[in-house]
Amino acid sequence: MDTSKADVSLENSAWTIIADITTTNQNTRLNLANLAMSGANVIMMAEPVTRSSVTASAENFTTLTTNTLSGNGNFYMRTDMANHQSDQLNVTGQATGDFKIFVTDTGASPAAGDSLTLVTTGGGDAAFYVGQCRRRC
Repeated sequence: MDTSKADVSLENSAWTIIADITTTNQNTRLNLANLAMSGANVIMMAEPVTRSSVTASAENFTTLTTNTLSGNGNFYMRTDMANHQSDQLNVTGQATGDFKIFVTDTGASPAAGDSLTLVTTGGGDAAFYVGQCRRRC
């Protein structure tokens, strides 16, 4: 079994991660050694087409795990607040830099007072802000 992980550097570019919808209720999980961003975008999304009889839905989310995160950029994530599901960014080690999180929700109403964690880190001084879309993210 190969357990190697990639170092990924993104500079003024975009990386689109498409959730695997070949099986319902299966989430896509990506593991990196290090993610360095410089004005880049990471876009987590469901595949916009139907593959066989399975249609992309809010049931398919992406978890991006990296040992470290550095730089600056934007993460575009999806949530299903009513069902406590979302794309997730998990930094197991240090995170440094400034990042915006743009969120698109399914639109179903969550229970009052519910919360959902989108980003976790093992430490560092990274700042994560909620970005505002001028139109749908």
